[in-house]
Amino acid sequence: MEPAPHPSSPPSEQSSRRRGLSVLLTLLAWAVLLLVLYALGLAIAPDENPDGRCEGIGFGCALTPRDTVVFVGLLLGAPTLGGLLLLGGGLSVLLLRRTSWPGVLIGSLGALVGAGVVLAITVALIAGS
Repeated sequence: MEPAPHPSSPPSEQSSRRRGLSVLLTLLAWAVLLLVLYALGLAIAPDENPDGRCEGIGFGCALTPRDTVVFVGLLLGAPTLGGLLLLGGGLSVLLLRRTSWPGVLIGSLGALVGAGVVLAITVALIAGS
């Protein structure tokens, strides 16, 4: 049995690849989770208004719950997914190179920070308009 490497020693190439792969898979898992939640929302949301009001926007009408899920998904979900993948990926690469943290932690932190930043900016832009 070989001894564990010292924590301050540089990771081997195989270990580095394994960490990189786990970061990538973790980011993709968060993205898939976001898409699954959106699909679940579409699947369970009714396609007509419960009180029988007209469907649509304006003139006293309201979006159906299913249309609301689509609207919110486009308005908030798409930018959040993009932030999760782009900003989260960039932050993950930075953390991967500068820390010895486990890949799953790096990927999760990158995904949550990336998605959170873009979601906060999107909400602020919507609220300000």
